[in-house]
Amino acid sequence: MSTLSTRRRHEPIVPPLNNGDRLTQREFHRRYEAHAGREKFELIGSIVYLASPLRRPQANYHEE
Repeated sequence: MSTLSTRRRHEPIVPPLNNGDRLTQREFHRRYEAHAGREKFELIGSIVYLASPLRRPQANYHEE
């Protein structure tokens, strides 16, 4: 079953966040809230940055 068939007709499709996108703060938060992945994104100076993944030793002590 396609995700489009389960999506409501009036519900807008939100484009994904990509590293290097230039967005307003409002648009960034709209897309970030719709983002389903575990990746962490930051908006710095209107540019979207994908945070570096934690390495294995750090991940053991990192609290989410």
